[in-house]
Amino acid sequence: MERNHLNAIISRNLLLVRRQRRLSQTEVAAVLRIKQPSYNRMESGKTHISADQLAMLAEFYDLSVAAFFNESRKYERYA
Repeated sequence: MERNHLNAIISRNLLLVRRQRRLSQTEVAAVLRIKQPSYNRMESGKTHISADQLAMLAEFYDLSVAAFFNESRKYERYA
C-alpha cells in the first residue's frame, strides 16, 4: 500500500472516530499532550501521527491500532 494512501486513511479515521465520539479536536489533543492546531494538522493529513500517539488514541478510544488503518469507515460505537 502506498505511503500517502495509508496516511490519508489514518487521517480520515482520526477525524471519523473523533466525530463519532462527539469530541472536539482540543479534547483529543489534550489526550496526546499537544495543542489543537497540531492535532488539526494530523487530521488534515498535513503532518503524520507517530506510532506512540496512535497507540495512545487506540487506548483512549478502546480500539485496536489496526482500526485506524481500516478503509471500510465502519466503527463500533462504545458507550
